[in-house]
Amino acid sequence: MGEQFCSGRSRNYDFLRVVCTVAVILIHVSSSYKNAYTDISAFGRLYTDNLLMTCIYNVVPRFAVPCFIMLSGAFILADDRNVEYRSFWHKKMQKTGIPALLFSCGYFLWNMFTVLYGGGTEGGTEAEIKRLLKQFIFGDSYFHMWYMYMLAGLYFLTPFLVLIRIHSKKKDFEKIVCVFLIWASLSAWTSRHLLTWDLGRAFFYTGYFMTGYIIREKTKERQNNRQGICLILCGVIIELMTAYVQYVHILRGIAEQDEVYGLISPETPWILCASVLIFCGFSILNMKINFERISSYTFYIYLFHGGVWNIIVRRIMKRCHPDSNLAIPCCVAAVFLISYIFTGFYKKCVEKVKKGIFSWRLF
Repeated sequence: MGEQFCSGRSRNYDFLRVVCTVAVILIHVSSSYKNAYTDISAFGRLYTDNLLMTCIYNVVPRFAVPCFIMLSGAFILADDRNVEYRSFWHKKMQKTGIPALLFSCGYFLWNMFTVLYGGGTEGGTEAEIKRLLKQFIFGDSYFHMWYMYMLAGLYFLTPFLVLIRIHSKKKDFEKIVCVFLIWASLSAWTSRHLLTWDLGRAFFYTGYFMTGYIIREKTKERQNNRQGICLILCGVIIELMTAYVQYVHILRGIAEQDEVYGLISPETPWILCASVLIFCGFSILNMKINFERISSYTFYIYLFHGGVWNIIVRRIMKRCHPDSNLAIPCCVAAVFLISYIFTGFYKKCVEKVKKGIFSWRLF
């Protein structure tokens, strides 16, 4: 996910992109178990086992979204050609905009089918149809699609950010990024947004976007596996401490949506610190293994995984309620593998369609 096709590809960033994709799937799989502690509708009954481990599974991978954004900014902001807004927006519309819109429509239609004919808890009422329409318009056609709409706003701002970078001194730009990152994090942490595609929401993530560029520029000629691993572990330790806080909250009956200030959203100060440390750590790793092929699939794996996991929850998890310690990693592996297979099939279909269109044009 993010800027998956770029010049100057680095193996460590390819590896980080794959890790982040697995981490996102882990967040969504473990969230179902975590929600089941306070919400009976998650699995059809309350799940009260292994709460601490579930919180660890759910919080430690929270670096994924910030690191995805930093990965995009690391490469996009480094390219002076992206100051040409028309060509940049046209390129992004083809690579990410159209696929995101197609998947959003697909998930919306799937939700409609489930409500009308699936016999689910929604019941197929007029109110439920209106709710789905509202979610689609607001950019929440499915639980993971918010990122794609936020990314659209971020890409809208990109040419202006590149222009600022070009006309700013290096040290001045770094100071601007540092101040903006902290300010945006605190502002987003204490704010709520009605629209997923709200430009203000994308503005908050701009700090991560610019930080990715700064870190990549500063670590281009630096490789140190020992320091990289230490930085990654420091980030993980911060998230482990956050996981314990959430564990205490849930024991006290405080669900995630009931927290006055979000504890584990990508904008919170502690997730910010952890994510920056982890991104720095991966930036200076010296990777020997090539993850380019898997990395090139991560964008569509992200798009597919939400639907894949929803089907698993409906058909398997609500019936057998397997133990979370073993079930969560097994489900993550299954969702990743199925989404990977779907991605390969989807890419082949798109290639055949394109060839057919070009052949028709030539004819």
